[in-house]
Amino acid sequence: MPTTLTPRRDYLLDCLEEDDADYKLVFLEPAEDFDAAIVGIISGFKQEPAVLYDRAMVLEQFVREGMSIEEAEEYFSFNTEGAYVGPHTPRFLTVRAPDPLP
Repeated sequence: MPTTLTPRRDYLLDCLEEDDADYKLVFLEPAEDFDAAIVGIISGFKQEPAVLYDRAMVLEQFVREGMSIEEAEEYFSFNTEGAYVGPHTPRFLTVRAPDPLP
C-alpha cells in the first residue's frame, strides 16, 4: 500500500470491510496523475479485490504527458493493461455509449 494516500484512496480503503484490511491494493502511480481515473474497487467470487480505473481517463493522462492517442493506446495495452502485478492487479473499465432508445 502506498505510504502517501490521497483522499480518494483513503475513501476506497475505508470501503473495504475490516476483514479485508490486509489487502494490498495496487494503484497506478503517480497518484496525482491517475487517482482521478479511479472508478472504485472491483471484486467477485473467489477473486481478490482490485482498483478499477476508467480506461479513457488513463489514456487521456498519457496524451497529456505528450503521447499521441496511438502511442497512448499502444503503451497502455502493453505496459499498463498488459502488466500483471499480482492478484490485486488494477483493472480497467471501458464505458460504451448507450444505444439510442427505439
